[in-house]
Amino acid sequence: FRSAPAMTTAHALPAIQLAALGGMSAGSLQLIYRHYCRQLLYPKLHKTPKGKTLSEYQRRLAQDREDSVTAFAVGAALATGGAVPLLVHKGASLVQALQAAAVAGGVFSPLYGIAASGKGRIVAQNPLLTAVAASVIGGGVGGAALAGSALAGAKAATLHKVGVTALTSAMAYDTYALMVHASNPVISPKAMIAEFLGTGTLVFIGAGAGALGKASLVGVALAHGLVLGCFAYAYGHLSGVHINPAVSLGFVTAGRYDALGLQGEEAVGSKAAVSMVVNYWVPQCLGSIAGAGLLKYCISGQGVATLGATTLSAGVSWGQGFTLETLMTFFLMNTILHTTDKYGGAAGMAPWAIGSTLTFCILMDGPLTGASLNPARTLGPNLFSGLLLKPATTIYFTAPFLGAAAAAGVWKMLAAMQDASDSEVFDWWDKLTAEEHPKELESPKKEEKKEKEEEKKEEEPKSPFRDTLGKVAMTTAGLGALGAVGIAVPASWVGNVTTFALSSLVGYQVVHTVTPALHTPLMSVTNAISGSVIVGGLMLTGGGVYPTTASQGLAIASVFMASVNIFGGFHVTGRMLDMFKKDGNTQVEEHNWLWLIPSLSWCGLYASARLLGGYTGLDTMSYMVSSMCCILSIAGLSGQETSRLGNSLGKMGVGIGTFTCLVSMYGTVDPWTYLQIALAIGGGGIIGGTIAHRVEITSLPQLVAGFHSVVGLAACTISFAQYIGEYALFASSPIGGIQKTAIYLGSVIGGVTFTGSLVAFAKLNGNWKSDALSLPGRDLWNVLMAAGVVGLGVPYFMQTPAGLKYGLMQLGGATVISFLAGWHLTDSIGGADMPVVITVLNSYSGWALVAEGFMLQNSMLLIVGSLIGASGALLTWIMCKAMNRSIANVILGGLGTAKGPLMEITGTATPMDLDEVVSELVGARKVIIVPGYGLAVAQGQYPMAEMVACLRKNGIEVAFAIHPVAGRMPGQLNVLLAEANIPYDIVFEMDEINDEFAGADVSLVVGANDTINCSAEDDPNSPIAGMPVLKVWKSQKCIVMKRSINPNATGYAGVDNPVFYKPNTGMFLGDAKMNCQLLNEKINAHFK
Repeated sequence: FRSAPAMTTAHALPAIQLAALGGMSAGSLQLIYRHYCRQLLYPKLHKTPKGKTLSEYQRRLAQDREDSVTAFAVGAALATGGAVPLLVHKGASLVQALQAAAVAGGVFSPLYGIAASGKGRIVAQNPLLTAVAASVIGGGVGGAALAGSALAGAKAATLHKVGVTALTSAMAYDTYALMVHASNPVISPKAMIAEFLGTGTLVFIGAGAGALGKASLVGVALAHGLVLGCFAYAYGHLSGVHINPAVSLGFVTAGRYDALGLQGEEAVGSKAAVSMVVNYWVPQCLGSIAGAGLLKYCISGQGVATLGATTLSAGVSWGQGFTLETLMTFFLMNTILHTTDKYGGAAGMAPWAIGSTLTFCILMDGPLTGASLNPARTLGPNLFSGLLLKPATTIYFTAPFLGAAAAAGVWKMLAAMQDASDSEVFDWWDKLTAEEHPKELESPKKEEKKEKEEEKKEEEPKSPFRDTLGKVAMTTAGLGALGAVGIAVPASWVGNVTTFALSSLVGYQVVHTVTPALHTPLMSVTNAISGSVIVGGLMLTGGGVYPTTASQGLAIASVFMASVNIFGGFHVTGRMLDMFKKDGNTQVEEHNWLWLIPSLSWCGLYASARLLGGYTGLDTMSYMVSSMCCILSIAGLSGQETSRLGNSLGKMGVGIGTFTCLVSMYGTVDPWTYLQIALAIGGGGIIGGTIAHRVEITSLPQLVAGFHSVVGLAACTISFAQYIGEYALFASSPIGGIQKTAIYLGSVIGGVTFTGSLVAFAKLNGNWKSDALSLPGRDLWNVLMAAGVVGLGVPYFMQTPAGLKYGLMQLGGATVISFLAGWHLTDSIGGADMPVVITVLNSYSGWALVAEGFMLQNSMLLIVGSLIGASGALLTWIMCKAMNRSIANVILGGLGTAKGPLMEITGTATPMDLDEVVSELVGARKVIIVPGYGLAVAQGQYPMAEMVACLRKNGIEVAFAIHPVAGRMPGQLNVLLAEANIPYDIVFEMDEINDEFAGADVSLVVGANDTINCSAEDDPNSPIAGMPVLKVWKSQKCIVMKRSINPNATGYAGVDNPVFYKPNTGMFLGDAKMNCQLLNEKINAHFK
């Protein structure tokens, strides 16, 4: 800016954009800050503000919403104030125009502070401080920061310092006041004084030893270590002598609340977090500033410039400094935790051990980063040395916290292992993730089930040596494979492998927490997230208003297809999740639209820093934010209460990822390409959203399968686009071979996913015969197709013959074979196993995304693809376990066929009329209802819901039993019942309720067949032999509602059901919806 030429029209547009981004960012930050502190912190930490009624609290929340709207108005005022002078003063320099914008923003924003100060808000009791805080946060600091960064001279520097100081003070005051007034924390004056004096002394002596330059490195290290050790002895009984915000966070993360002076009922996470800020962080920061100020006064005549400030040495990069500070803090926190816990033997020697560790860390890291290991140690000296706002200083305010948190995690793991017996050591993860508070009492049913499982385990012979040896062997083999990968690939590419491996592990752990009732929304939201393949397409677009090359045409086609998936997937997920309600049909308003605020704020921050500041490193950071949101989206499905938040975070993640790609493309493509992209995304979004809005709940499996096919085809088109566009660079690129491999795998996996999903869609939709296809030599066909893919891959990788057209022929041939393989593998699977097919295809779409990530060197695609792949794989394992099948049989198409002669079924079916069924139901004490896909087809869930409500109202216990593979995809019946407002807390999974059938008076089966078929247990030759089923025949009376009973009225597996012919089974034939309506009317009439 300082070297800018005279102002012209060309300079006006980016300057106006800068002012607008600054203004909207200020308003967004205000909105986030207020709503987070008031609507999230307040209710969690304290039910109602101290001394206020709930109605008063709600009124003040409404005022906060008005304040937030005002904050946006302030942002708009700042943008306007910046735009007008820029347009008027075209002949002025850019610096002068920005100065005028800053002044205009500073004039507008205090108006908000004056208006807000008269509202008597709870947070700030002092109207003056309130006005300062509001005006600074609302936009004034935006003008000051702009002026300070863009202008030259003493006035600009002064304005900049004033703005930053005001912002820091206002935020600190608001945060402190919120903590104190909202949570009613345990205030400890003695801890505050001890931390203030301890931190101030550490800064005064430690930084002073370094500032004067008279002491060697050993002297500086000893000064810090001795101060820490001595004060640990002197003030340990008062505060624990943290004198380091990172150490305080480490104690809280480890659950060591006793180190903060909290005992009994006070030792809970929320109070510990607030007490950490009030009693430790605030005094530590103030002590650091006071110590540094006193040091500056005492040595002001010694010619010292930096006051012992911590900075990076020459030749040390930001990443190296961050790693060093993280590691050193880890070592320090590790010593602190292990020498002060109940397991350690340090006792009275702990202070010296801790002080010595700090000394050793400074001796090693001091010459490189200054070895802060302590945000408070950096705050004061760097503030008075004028180095606080340097980019490198961010290391000292982030890395120590990360290192301390990591040490806390290690301590928790080791502590759990010390508490465990030798046989329990491998169960340490359960203890590690357990809450610190006492466990709730388990229900009698769960206790009884737990006792049965323990008795079963005791009967089974155990071989601890064999179990441990198996784990060791698998671990050793895995480490060997990783070593081979590290040797075989270029060093620059190893980071991608690390990202892939860690993301797969995270995905596995996160998906494991998803409740089975939400498996259908899980499939839907991962399907939507797989639309992240749009990033791969965007990176290859170009040409202007329309694509000009084949590669660009394929890329924009993939963008269109991915948009269908994204908009359709998230919309249908939202529809499903809105159906889930608790008993009483209560649902708390969640205001998830507010998540637009952090999304827009991050996008504004990223775009301004990327386009105006040239910070290309933010691309990776933004992709990381996107990936984290996608991971948290899956985690949100761990319960119905947080599921809608999960869907919102998924939208946020995919949106940020797409925006990041669009911004990073700026300057590398024709600007008119953005119009082409907008049309593709808009068109695809409209189509996907319309389909998702109109689809019936019974058609969800078909919809998911159809969307999977879109992802598969998009992966294929991106692979071809990348191959065409980058072919000339493969030979010279060090990772060209890896990229070619990723292209090949992406195309093949995408091809299998595409046709396999189409076949699944046709089978589920009734357009294709559901029986398993059994071609002669079926397995041989699979082997030949696999050999064909491998055979074409050899000349493809060797580039023989050389040339783009030959490579395309080989890649195209492999893709065609994958199309055939997808059709054959899916069509060879019986209809009963379609839930498994859906999960396998879901996993395939994720691995296709991983291939795109490796191909394009994109971390977001790697992380999100790994997440989806792991999700689908885990769901496949769950489905296979529920059907007693192996995953290998699923993939190779060996399901749904008989193993030999079937057992002969004896007996006759006993029909029941309406009055008999009603009599059984109204005379029962406990009824278990087993819904199946037939209920979904008949749309009988609504009259059933009314019937259930009437039975429960009149004292009859009613529960629903859901089989893991009921319906045509995991969790479909849960969504169906939720659609009819059946409370999800009376709906149970098979493992939870199967033992309850023996005590039930009536089990009512509605449209289910294969999932209650007792031949799975009684007939070893049955196609479903070994499959766990719901044991409805064990109830006193089993009533089966079915359309008809004839030789063709078998389940989707094509297997007759002996349950229909048992003596205690009655068949209530007819349309499920009509019969449910009749039952509802009769039962209601009976109780009237």
